[in-house]
Parts: sequence; C-alpha cells; structure tokens
Amino acid sequence: MSDSKLKQKVAIGAGWMIFLRLASRGVGIVSMLVMARLLLPDDFGLVALATTIAGAVEALGMIGLQLALIRENGVNRDLYDTAFTMTVIRGVLTGLIVAASAPVVASFFADDRLTAVLFVIAAGAALQGFENIGTVAFRKDLAFDREVVLFMTARVSTFLVTLVCALATHSHWALVAGISASRVVRVVMSYRMHPYRPRFTLIAWRRLINFSVWIWVASVAGFLRDQADAFVIGRCLGMTQVGVFRLGTEISSLTTSELVQPICRALLPGFSAMHNAGRNVSDSVVESFSAVCLLVLPAALGLSLVAAPLVHLALGPNWSEAVPVIRILGMFVIFHVASEIGAVALLTLGRPDVTAWIAVAATPMRLACLMVGIGTFGLAGGAWALGIGAGLEGIVFLFQMERHLPGVLPGIAASVGRTALASVAMTGALLIINGGPILAGTDAVASAALLFGNVGFGAVVFAIVLLALWLLAGRPAGPEATLIRAVRNRWTPRRVESPAP
Repeated sequence: MSDSKLKQKVAIGAGWMIFLRLASRGVGIVSMLVMARLLLPDDFGLVALATTIAGAVEALGMIGLQLALIRENGVNRDLYDTAFTMTVIRGVLTGLIVAASAPVVASFFADDRLTAVLFVIAAGAALQGFENIGTVAFRKDLAFDREVVLFMTARVSTFLVTLVCALATHSHWALVAGISASRVVRVVMSYRMHPYRPRFTLIAWRRLINFSVWIWVASVAGFLRDQADAFVIGRCLGMTQVGVFRLGTEISSLTTSELVQPICRALLPGFSAMHNAGRNVSDSVVESFSAVCLLVLPAALGLSLVAAPLVHLALGPNWSEAVPVIRILGMFVIFHVASEIGAVALLTLGRPDVTAWIAVAATPMRLACLMVGIGTFGLAGGAWALGIGAGLEGIVFLFQMERHLPGVLPGIAASVGRTALASVAMTGALLIINGGPILAGTDAVASAALLFGNVGFGAVVFAIVLLALWLLAGRPAGPEATLIRAVRNRWTPRRVESPAP
C-alpha cells in the first residue's frame, strides 16, 4: 500500500475514532447531566473511589497484549490464543484480589458501602477477561467502523441501565449497575461480531512478554500517576471533594479524551504499518501533531475560559467548586498532546521502555505535588499539581521524540506556533471583552448567553488570527492548508463536462 493510501486509511480510521468518542461522549454527557440531577456528589465520589481501587489492581496485570498483536505482521493463532488465555488469567486474578481487599478498603476509608460495591466490580472484572481476542483485528486492519459498533452498543446499554436504576433507587447502585452492564454486553457482542474462537494455551507467552513487560510497567505507573488524586483527596478532603474534582478533571480533559486519544488509537496501527514497511514516520508524526493541536488547543483554552457559565448551566450550583479545576487544567492541554503522540511514536519504534521509564519517573513526582498542593490550596492546588506534572511529562516526550526521530521537534515548533499564537489572541480577546475571567450568569438564561456568546466570538477571533498568520507566513504547507483545501473541495461545485459531439 502506498504512503498516500495508507495515510488516507489512517485519516479515515481517525475519523471513525473521533466519531466514536463524540458519540460516546454525547451519551456520556447526557448521562452525566441526568445523573448529576438524580444523584449526589457523594454517590459519584464513592463509585469513583471504588473503580479507582479496582483499576489499580487491574493495572497490575495490564501488559499490553493487544498492542503487541497490533505490531505483529499477519495473524498468528498461537499468539492470539496465548493473549486470550493470559487476559482471562489476569481478569480472574483481578476479580479475586479486588473482592478479597474489599473489607480492608472499606475499613480504611471508613465507609461500609465500599465492600458491596467492590464485590460487584470484582465480578465484572473477572468476566471482562473472557472478551473475544479476535476483535483486535478491527484495530489492526483499520476497520474502526466495526469497533465503533462494538463500543457504542456497550455504551448505550450502560446509559439505559444506569438511567433506569437511578430513577428507581436514586443511589450509587445505579452507577455500579451501569458499569456491570457495559462489561456483560461487551463480552457478548465480541463473540457475535467476530468469528474468531480462542482456545486456551500459553505456548507463545515468551514472545508476547518480551514486548509487553514494558507496557505493563508503563500501565502500572501510569495508572498510579493518574489515580493518585482520588486517594489523596479522599483521604484529606472526603468523598464529596473526590466527586467534584473528578468531574472537573473529566470536563477539562474533554478535548484530550474526545479528540487526541481517538486519533492516537488510529495512529498506532498506521505508524506501525509504515515502520514495518521500512518507511520514515517522522513527517507523519509532525503532520499528526500539528493537525491535532489545530483542533485541540483553541477548544481546550475556550473550555477553560467558559468553565463558570458552563458548570452553572449544565450541572447546577452544587458543582461550582469544579470551576477552578477546569480553568487551571485547560491551560496544559498541549502537553497532553505531546505525551499521547509521543507515546505512540515510541511504541511504533519498538521503544516501550522509554515510555515506561517516563511514567515511572512521573508517578512519585505527581504524588508529591498533589500532597503539597491539596494540603495547602485544596482542589485548586490539586489542579495546579496535575497541570505542572503534565507539563513536565510532555516536555520529556518532546525531547525523546527528537532523540529517536531527529528533526521532529523543529517541525512541530514551526507548524504549531501559528495555532498557539492564534489561541493566545483568542484568550486575550475574551478576557478583554469580559473585563477579566468569565463568570456565571445570575440565572440559566444569562449563563447560556455568556456561554454561547463567548464561544462564538472566540471561534471567530481564532479563525481570523490564524488565517492572517498563515497568509503572512507565505501560505506554507501544514494543517491550515489541509483544512482550507478540504473546505474548498467540499463546497466548490464540480464541473460537469459536456459530452463530445
């Protein structure tokens, strides 16, 4: 397959992944808005803490088997069956450990409700290990439309079960029931959608473990790094603050989770195909980074700026403490882009060890920052701790990409500079017209006017400044040129040639 066709297939795959995340997020946002009205922050905090604990145990067995299969050429049944067997073992062990630790966890956090919740989550973790390994082929072959169907079926089922249970119980069990329903549906659908029928064997475990051990190290360290806030806040400030902080971080990371991560999910098999064919992936890394920043950077800063009216309108006054968290974390999104694409590039080059060591170094650093920040400044201090940690990690990834793919860093700087300047101009314009930070309105109508008015104005300012900078730069190749060309192709009428006489 030629480079142009492969890039086109990767772009289509990225489009499917973005669609999946947006559709999933659409369901999630509706669910979040409904649940925020039906349940209390304490319910969210309880389930967030329980899933964090279960996830910590699950991360101990997360050895990147799917990533190893994606990097392999062709389909080797021994590898697939071994990966399935190891996944089953991991799931069952995870369930047993979570169930056994439930009473201890409940005692540590002085909340007896955690015992029963963790028992249910443990059963779901064991069941999830039996998912059909054959579905890895959807991603490996860039057949992301099939993955969309699989994921969205489980997502919609989660929403429906959660909604019904929330209306019936008005308790945290609605969230637990939704999580369990998602796992059951996903396992069932994996066998309905793919004909592969795995068998139990460990014949190829050595071949898989050589690559996967570093993925395991990165997964464990990354999980501890990303979930440290729940433990620190839960211990220092209580369950309610865990729920508020988690919701704030979730909203602030919308651009990363809905755009960056889906695109990276498509980039890994695409970059791997290029690398396996002996092609240089440096140009593709630069193109991907600049295109992602064009989408993500203005959106993240804009979300940060309108946090107050957004929270007031969508969630209500109970969640006002989440506003500073959203404002602070939105300023660090570009570093998340560097970390996500950097990790994909390093995995493509067969260097998961570098990603692992970065995660290992970041984990104690973030924990120390959280303890100091939360202990001194509360939730806002926790947000600054996460942002600074993400910034340092992103910088390390940038330099590691330059080390293994020389020339990438100057290329990124040249292509992303215009987007960054336009985003700063947008931010300045919004602060000027609002006389400072954008505050919530006195009622829902006023908040809606502030939200949509500022979003529209900011988008216009960003577009005008970006276009001006691109024209002043001499219309160079880059994401702006690609976007303009796509718009022209979409809206320019096609000429119909008259038949020859």
